[in-house]
Amino acid sequence: MLEKGEYVSFANCWLPYYIGGVIGERSALLPQSPDGLRERFALDVRAGQEVLAIDRTQPPSGPTTVPLGVAQFPGDLPSVRAFAEHAHSNILTWNRYDRGRSLRLPRAPDLLVADIRGFFAKVVHDRLASGGGERTLKM
Repeated sequence: MLEKGEYVSFANCWLPYYIGGVIGERSALLPQSPDGLRERFALDVRAGQEVLAIDRTQPPSGPTTVPLGVAQFPGDLPSVRAFAEHAHSNILTWNRYDRGRSLRLPRAPDLLVADIRGFFAKVVHDRLASGGGERTLKM
């Protein structure tokens, strides 16, 4: 991860937990230090680095390996699972819902929060099952 500034943050990813009352303190949404992310999630974080250009002439070296979750709501563009599986090798969850909307304007926040919770539970479970990470989840 490259970050021009001093701090990095995934605050928006945790926003549904804050809105849903799982995270009670607003301070939990504040940015983390690169060292904190490196220690907690084993991320390669490089603060003070600015990306000035991306060489789009080079094809991707293969499918992404970052854990991915897909939630389809009515009105979303139809996803083509075969294409997604070709481009992403680590799809952990793929759910279709008959009510609600996507993150832009959720109409069924219970489904959205449950889907996000389920995805993160799968990420944590897989990490613990592989022998990596701590036995407790810190938020």
